Amino acid sequence: MGIGNLLVCTLILATVSAQSLNDPWLRDPMLVGLWKLTRAINSFGFNLFQDLTTYVEGNVLICPYSLSTSLGILHFGSVGETEE
Repeated sequence: MGIGNLLVCTLILATVSAQSLNDPWLRDPMLVGLWKLTRAINSFGFNLFQDLTTYVEGNVLICPYSLSTSLGILHFGSVGETEE
């Protein structure tokens, strides 16, 4: 029974994800760039959270969007040797 449910869920997810690949908005370069940025921010947040949980015991609460936005502001506000 459990394997059957897992198979049905997998087939539904595969169908939904295949349909989303044909969406016309994926052809818009602006939205593709936004999608890549979103994935990068999420990846940064998950990696940071994983690193923090190896050093900190107990609960950890972070906001990956705020951290990545702050780092972006620092990057674009710096020039020369500081930027590197």
